[in-house]
Amino acid sequence: MGSPVEGSDSPAGQPPGPDRGALGPWARIPWIFGAWAALVAAGPGALWTDGSPWLGVVALGIWAHAAARPGRFALWIEWAAGALGLGTTMFWIHYVSPAALPPAAIGMGLYPALAGWALRRLVGGARLRLPLVVAAPIAWVTFELLRDLLEPPFGMGWLRAGHLAAAHGFWLAGARVVGVEGLSFSMVALGVGAGLALRKRRPLELLPGALTFALVCGLGWLVGPPELAPGPRVLLIQPNFSVYEKQGRLNRNQRLAVKMQLTRAGLDEAGEVDLVCWPETSLPTQLLGPGTLEDIAAGAGFQPWADAGFEPSQLGVLEGLEQRLIEDRILGELPDNTAFLGGGEEWVTADGVLRRRNVLALWQREEQGEAGGEPRRQLGAKVKLAPFGETVFGLERFGWIRNWIAQAAGYLPDFLPGEASSVLVLRGADRSPLRLGATVCFDNAYQGPYLDTIRREPVDLFMMVSNEAWYLRSWEMDQMVAFSKVLAVVSGRSLVRCTNSGVTTVLDPLGRRVDSLRVGGSDREVAGHLAVTVPVPLDRDLPPPPYARWIAPWRWALVGLGLGLAWLAGRSR
Repeated sequence: MGSPVEGSDSPAGQPPGPDRGALGPWARIPWIFGAWAALVAAGPGALWTDGSPWLGVVALGIWAHAAARPGRFALWIEWAAGALGLGTTMFWIHYVSPAALPPAAIGMGLYPALAGWALRRLVGGARLRLPLVVAAPIAWVTFELLRDLLEPPFGMGWLRAGHLAAAHGFWLAGARVVGVEGLSFSMVALGVGAGLALRKRRPLELLPGALTFALVCGLGWLVGPPELAPGPRVLLIQPNFSVYEKQGRLNRNQRLAVKMQLTRAGLDEAGEVDLVCWPETSLPTQLLGPGTLEDIAAGAGFQPWADAGFEPSQLGVLEGLEQRLIEDRILGELPDNTAFLGGGEEWVTADGVLRRRNVLALWQREEQGEAGGEPRRQLGAKVKLAPFGETVFGLERFGWIRNWIAQAAGYLPDFLPGEASSVLVLRGADRSPLRLGATVCFDNAYQGPYLDTIRREPVDLFMMVSNEAWYLRSWEMDQMVAFSKVLAVVSGRSLVRCTNSGVTTVLDPLGRRVDSLRVGGSDREVAGHLAVTVPVPLDRDLPPPPYARWIAPWRWALVGLGLGLAWLAGRSR
């Protein structure tokens, strides 16, 4: 097996450049596939719960040294390896839709293959040749960021390299200034530098990568987290219903009884709390959006292909169910100064058609809500829909697609996304308002629902409800926690995760776990309750960290810079 940094002569017409010896297919395959195997193993939940950025550094260093060299079938080999690596990382997809995993893996694998193509141009271009320690981070981050910026089905930024830094707070802190892409850049630079130092036996080759790493960590230390104060005391309920129990094995009243029993036990143990929170789609009834009944009376109906099993006019019963099951039964059993937050589904009209939205809803008593200026019920809709779980991107218009989805998933995923995440106002016992950023499940894999919100209006903390029972005990849950840690750091706000089956936890603005729900030593597939006092910024109007304020809107500019350099490098003189 040939070394990825020492090889034969360059092919005809290929500028020599540093480390430009051609790498044949059979020599490239073990290095590229080995790099991806190490990168997958470095991910959260693989070998370690939080993952390992150091193994990620090794993997990215191997990738860079091998991908930088030209050779036959380089793009195809790297595409296959990237598809296998990212497909393995996102293997949780098969729990919902096995048929969706291969196309998702193939599509996502194209991005690291294009990163290798760009890297070869940057280190051996006719007009521009960059040192490997500069070219590799640029190439990797350009296409990793592009994968994040493009919406599904064309892209999905699931588990970028920088997310591995969530395992170490001193490295993660740099995200306050440079974001996930800055963390990825430092990981690649450090890996390349280490590889050069080992190959050339010159420790100084490590210096550029080490300086990049030190700069990222130093910026995080320089721009520290906000000064914190005790915030609301919340009671999080994790009922642990399996998918089959949620879909019918247990009826609504049976599920409600379990959640009420856990809530009472939690209140008995925790005492006074400001808020009780239930996870995603845990409400005992669907909700009716404002004006929906009037729209139905005016002729609004279901999608032509939708088979709801009832007439639109029958949705009117939801008003009575909300009053009886939520306001009287749930809120009525809570202490006087305690509000209730839970995930559910809301019927609204869009273009004259009845659609469902996945929402997070907050209920308060009259003296807490309307007397303070807020309505008794406030809603925040999910912005990012799970591919093939909540949306099929308009393909539901085709009959054969609908039939295939019905057989695979048992329902038609045609939810309506929210236009933007909402901020819900909670008034505690002292009447002071607390501003809760409301997000749901797949929102947690994106920065937009958090950073767009905190740039738009003040937020004291973020609430995220989720139902990950589909994924049993898989590493999808650990990956979600890594995303949450990064989001807490880049937003400068605590993030509360309340889930159906795990992982229920509270993270502070440094990405540290304030507390997590564990039963019998396990944090998933267990039922329980967790009472936590959530830290909030002492200065309630404190702006978010620099990355959230300044750098996030310029991410397309970073992609444009990388693509521009790759184009310029490949031009003939």
